Amino acid sequence: MRDISAIDQLATSLAKDGTFSGVVHITRQKETIFQKAWGYANRAFCVPNSPSTRFATASIAKSFTGVELFRLSAAGKISFESRLRDIIDLENPHWATDITIEHLLTHTSGIEDYFPENGGNGFAKLMEQIPNYSLRSLSDFRSLLSQLKQVDSPGAKFSYNNAGYLLLGLCIEACTGLCYTDVIERDIFTEAGMSDSGFVDLEAVQENVAEGYFKDRGEHGQEGSWRRNVYRIPPNGLSDGGAYSTSSDLIRFVNALEGGAFFSHELVDEFLTPKVLDCVDDDVSIHYGYGVWFLLDENNQIRRWSATGEEAGVSCRVFRYPKTDVIAVILANQKGCCSEIGLELYELFH
Repeated sequence: MRDISAIDQLATSLAKDGTFSGVVHITRQKETIFQKAWGYANRAFCVPNSPSTRFATASIAKSFTGVELFRLSAAGKISFESRLRDIIDLENPHWATDITIEHLLTHTSGIEDYFPENGGNGFAKLMEQIPNYSLRSLSDFRSLLSQLKQVDSPGAKFSYNNAGYLLLGLCIEACTGLCYTDVIERDIFTEAGMSDSGFVDLEAVQENVAEGYFKDRGEHGQEGSWRRNVYRIPPNGLSDGGAYSTSSDLIRFVNALEGGAFFSHELVDEFLTPKVLDCVDDDVSIHYGYGVWFLLDENNQIRRWSATGEEAGVSCRVFRYPKTDVIAVILANQKGCCSEIGLELYELFH
């Protein structure tokens, strides 16, 4: 029978191999049952990660975007049936006229993404044409977004799409008259007591922030030396990803969400309802909702809901197991290093 020590042993083994650097934090019934850090926040000076280290969270920010849109909907400032073209003044002759907020939230808008996810270096390839330092705000993406094609009919199928969440950020700015990052810090981070969370510029010098690392590749694909991710991710977190947070703050976010801190419990139930099917794998199916993923069993019961993020120098998971009342957070500053620990957590708690 596995127990919590299996997580410690696995993460320690992976850290010794250089394939994990980060934090694992687990609570049951709102009490911490495990929290530990491995690896380096700064490799050059051998500064270790700690349980309080702030990590980039990549696409976990999509869940913040989803929550904010629920808040705006509850306040009557937007409707999920609202058409994109009626909210923001972004001209694109290729887009269908009936793309809605619901389509964008559930990755069913049918527009192409602004960089390909497949292969893992899509954003880096984009940066060969557009330097990342020129993309600091949502407005900086408007020209790029206006060139994207319509590749499927709205609502036809699920296709993971970062561009859709940039558009949602622009919708939030249009509805509030404020910068997206200011809105999230006010309505999500402050409301949930997430005092160590925020949007950190890559050039900024801030305490307790982990740098992101990846291994470069040689001419023949062989593993090379460690590199920082400063040219492979956007310089500022935005509505499709990139906020910084700690494991404790992300647990506060889950508890605040489920506890009704952001909106009514009726809307909490709606937010935590699977909406579109991504794929079926053996006895489980994977669905997407409004910024979070759902793993359903053969009876369509939720085994786990989660928010995840992956990009160069970033790997992170927020897992919520409702039946066992467990929240598990993995934050790491190396790409792709959370998967094995995530599988072990699933075996323990699903």
